[in-house]
Amino acid sequence: MLGVWILLALLAGLLALLAVPLELAFSVRRDGVRREGRGSLRWLFGLVRVRLGGPGERVRAGPGRPASRRPRRGGGGARRMLALVQVEGFGSRLLRLARDLFRRIRIQELSLRVRLGLDDPADTGRLWAVVGPLAALPGLRRVAIEPEFAAETFELDGRGRIRIVPLRLLSVLLRFALSPVTLRAVYATRAAAR
Repeated sequence: MLGVWILLALLAGLLALLAVPLELAFSVRRDGVRREGRGSLRWLFGLVRVRLGGPGERVRAGPGRPASRRPRRGGGGARRMLALVQVEGFGSRLLRLARDLFRRIRIQELSLRVRLGLDDPADTGRLWAVVGPLAALPGLRRVAIEPEFAAETFELDGRGRIRIVPLRLLSVLLRFALSPVTLRAVYATRAAAR
C-alpha cells in the first residue's frame, strides 16, 4: 500500500512540475551559406535558466555536393516528406495539430520567413499546399512561407518568444501521435525509405 502512495505522490509531483510555465526565446537562421540557432529557456519563474545553441555552422559553399560512393538508401528526405503528404487525411490532421498547439501556446513575439522547394516543382506545389496555409493562422501576422519551384531549397529566418505550459501540450501531442492517420503516415514514411 505504501508503494501505491509513493507512486501517486510522484505522479502528482510530476504533474505539478509540468503545470509550471516555460518561457523560450529563440533565433534561428538557415540559408545557403550559414546555419545557426540560439535560444534561452526559463523555468520555475526564472529560477532555472538554460542557454541553447552556440556559434553558427558554416555550410560548405561550392557548385554542388560531391558524388557519394555508396548508393543512397531510402531516397532522402524529399521522398519521405512526399509520402507523408500523400497519406489521406494527414494534411488536415497536421493542420489540426498546429491549430490545437497554437491555441495552447502564448506567443509573445514571432517573426518567421521560410522558403522551401523540393527537387520536383510538382512536389513543391503539393508540399506548399499543406504547409502554406499555416501562415494564415490567426495571430501569425509576421509569418511568411514561400515556395521555391526552381531548386531544392530550405531557408529559414526567424526569432520569437513564447510561453507554454507543458501539461497543456502533452494531451495534444499524445492525441496526434497515437491517431490512426499519424500511424499510417509513419508506416508510409518507413515504406518510402526502403
